[in-house]
Amino acid sequence: MITDREFTHRLARTLVAIALAAIILWAFYIARQALLVIYLSILLAMAFAPIVRLIERRGRPGIRTVPRVLAIFVLYVIIIAILCGIALAVIPPLIAQAEDLWTKLPQFIEQAQRFLRQHHLMSSHVSLEQAVGSAGGQSVGKVATTAASTVAKAVFSLVTIVILTFYMLVDARGLSHGFARLFAPEKRVQVVRASHEVVSRVNAWLLAHLMLAAIMGTTAALGLWLLGVNYFYVLALITAAGEMVPVLGPFIAGAAAVAAGLAMSVHKGIYVLIFFVALQQLESNVLVPVIMEERVGLSPVTVIVALTIGFELSGIVGAILAVPTAAILKVLFDELMPEDRTSNAS
Repeated sequence: MITDREFTHRLARTLVAIALAAIILWAFYIARQALLVIYLSILLAMAFAPIVRLIERRGRPGIRTVPRVLAIFVLYVIIIAILCGIALAVIPPLIAQAEDLWTKLPQFIEQAQRFLRQHHLMSSHVSLEQAVGSAGGQSVGKVATTAASTVAKAVFSLVTIVILTFYMLVDARGLSHGFARLFAPEKRVQVVRASHEVVSRVNAWLLAHLMLAAIMGTTAALGLWLLGVNYFYVLALITAAGEMVPVLGPFIAGAAAVAAGLAMSVHKGIYVLIFFVALQQLESNVLVPVIMEERVGLSPVTVIVALTIGFELSGIVGAILAVPTAAILKVLFDELMPEDRTSNAS
């Protein structure tokens, strides 16, 4: 039986531990945006690590012929060159298409209002100038300020991710050894094995996204070409690039394609809309679950549930992090709770 002094001491230690845990959780909540940036950097570093090792060895297993920093620099140059090439191919036609659509916008609005008035869904005519002016200068200013702040935060986060990922790749071995030292010596072999498996799964997730981007871009190019849409190759590039950003990317690609169709005719825009709705249904309900199961080792149910929960928790960023996080949790679960292979031996 414990004494009153021992009970008071234990109670005080328990209360202090609860208070410290609450403070840590509150600090994590306040710094959640920074933690998301750090976590995304860790995922990218793990995804790029096998590619960096391949560049280091120049295809020769076990023989390092390129310094690690130079290999990372080469990887960054390749990524930047690809992004610049896509931008140069996409932006000029998009500007021309937007100008054409803006010129025809009053005609589209007039046709839409005529249809609504004929079906008694609209009572009076509204001009484009009235629609724009009804927003009010103050609200437009607030929207512009909010948009500028959002863009600034996004740019800062992107720069932070690029730099942090670079240094994580440079010091990958040191970080890996330091992480393993947090565990007891007898557990370090298991930790290292699990770490290698996590890196492999995250790299597979990146390669799966690239495969999805290629499939979606090719399918979009073929479909838009058959529909006779102008700049179909540009819209296909946007579709492929948008595949790397769940939810928002496909929406932007579809909106750009529909706008390109509307710039030609209303009927063409409707056909493009139907095509992209069907394409996105195929992507989200068939391609993503099947490819993620084959490449990352996650069942279709796990992929769909992970994407749903991730989007609900943190929007687009949560959807991006959902599948690799589910892959990491699966590796940890397999390591912590391995199948009992000896239970049925008797």
